[in-house]
Amino acid sequence: LLKKIKFSISGDANTSYQAYLSNQYDQTGIPIVKLDYAKTRPDYVYAPSLSLTMIQLNYTVKPFDILKIRQAFDVALDRNLITKYLLRGVVAPTHRYIPVGMYGANPQAVTGPDGSTGTSGNRAKALALLRQGLQEGGYKSISSLPLITLSTTNALGSLKMANVLADEWESILGVAVRINPIDPNLYDQTYGTGNLQAWVYAWQADYPDPHDWLAVFFGKGESYNNMHYGQNNSPMAKDQQATQDAIVRADTMANLSARASIYHEIEQKLANETAWIPLYQSSYNYLQNPKVHGMVDNPLGIINPEDWHAIYITI
Repeated sequence: LLKKIKFSISGDANTSYQAYLSNQYDQTGIPIVKLDYAKTRPDYVYAPSLSLTMIQLNYTVKPFDILKIRQAFDVALDRNLITKYLLRGVVAPTHRYIPVGMYGANPQAVTGPDGSTGTSGNRAKALALLRQGLQEGGYKSISSLPLITLSTTNALGSLKMANVLADEWESILGVAVRINPIDPNLYDQTYGTGNLQAWVYAWQADYPDPHDWLAVFFGKGESYNNMHYGQNNSPMAKDQQATQDAIVRADTMANLSARASIYHEIEQKLANETAWIPLYQSSYNYLQNPKVHGMVDNPLGIINPEDWHAIYITI
């Protein structure tokens, strides 16, 4: 009978990992540099997560008020460089706005703005979109674009990914991107001002419903709509407001099948427009003591209260 749980937090992934190997902990996260080795261990656990990482683009900060420029930055990215090499294949590249594994996720593949499900990028299409965007925005050349600044936390892993993204954009599009590192303790406050140009963001579902993805980030007046979707001066604004109305209608529909179908349409529309740039869907990767029994993996990362009676540790 489980009578007590001791929940220890070291504050450092490497410290926790080493403590686990020394039999001080029964479960630990895995530092990126240790993933390849950890995946060979019998106590390695992999479970999908209702979490997406994306790049959010501000519709009120030039040049991301231009549809073709947003699309060019999306299509230029080879997501596989991040998911396969930087993150060791424990996340899945995606074009999605609703993660796989929950109600409302489209059973069909979601395509990017180039109409492809591929995740390795499309140089020719990206350059064509950029040329069109420059013309639509009244920019004479790439050099006349405003400075592009990508914000992220100043954690080592975050900076590595930001630099990979910046290198891809410069290599494919010829656009130099400045990295703006921000203290993690100030990150939410900073992007929450709605003044950043582009920033890396990750969201874990609070509850398994599309409302937690679409209305929360793209709804009118929502506190997480820091991209100003629908409330901006771009040529896209009127159509975005119609999409906001569609989200509200879907949220209140009683027929679950019809409701999901509307969400699928909205998601693909957002992907076509590069409402944000989806990067990957995350997963849980950890080591767990084989003596722990009854722990059921949950995409929300929580333990069902009904499961506790079946969780125990053998000695």
